[in-house]
Amino acid sequence: RAAGALHWLHCACSGLWRLYTVQKKRGEEGMEAMGVLPEFTGVAVHDFWSSYKKFKNMFHAMCCQHLERELVFAEETGNQKWAKKLRKLLQEMCHAKNLLSAEGRTSFTDEEMQQYMKKYDRIVAQGLASNPLPEREPGKRGRLKKGKIRCLLERFQDCKTDILRFATDWRVPYTNNAAEQAIRFARVKEKVSGCFRTEKGAEGFACLLSFISTAVRHGISSFDACLSLRNGSALALVESWQD
Repeated sequence: RAAGALHWLHCACSGLWRLYTVQKKRGEEGMEAMGVLPEFTGVAVHDFWSSYKKFKNMFHAMCCQHLERELVFAEETGNQKWAKKLRKLLQEMCHAKNLLSAEGRTSFTDEEMQQYMKKYDRIVAQGLASNPLPEREPGKRGRLKKGKIRCLLERFQDCKTDILRFATDWRVPYTNNAAEQAIRFARVKEKVSGCFRTEKGAEGFACLLSFISTAVRHGISSFDACLSLRNGSALALVESWQD
């Protein structure tokens, strides 16, 4: 909360950079105002929040840890045996990628990838077969309610490329944990302080957090980063990182 109203802290991060901004909107409008995604042409790893998909200038990769949680829910509450198989397949692919990366490999072979794809398609097909579309009741109109399980299966079917991007492009991580972890400090701040009195104060906090957390990623301690702000050398420090 800032200036007595609800705001959203947006975070975009890579291996060496973190940017936080405070926006009045959570979805596409807030992302546009942040200024990162409208110009981004790489791969963004995120969950299935629909606002991300409106940016067509970049590639998308889905966080598989979010999907794992949904698969556990389907397995435990809906007795969906296919969900356990699919979760184990995703974990198997991630584990194999990590092991082979440690050996110097940079990708699966075409044959390995085809085998994984076949398993994936077969499991999703089993799930769809056991969860058919509901039949429309006579006299009723409008969209049919598919239910959470069927919608989850259709996501696995329709978004296969984005879900498996971590396996087809080994530069892409399995999860968006980097962004999830980056936002935790703000949660601690929220619990301690409760709110910001002004929007300017919230924006200043986001700016300071962006600089210090990026400095840490570049091997600079938080203390030294704050000293650079004090002695006026922060800008030179940022320019050295860009080099």
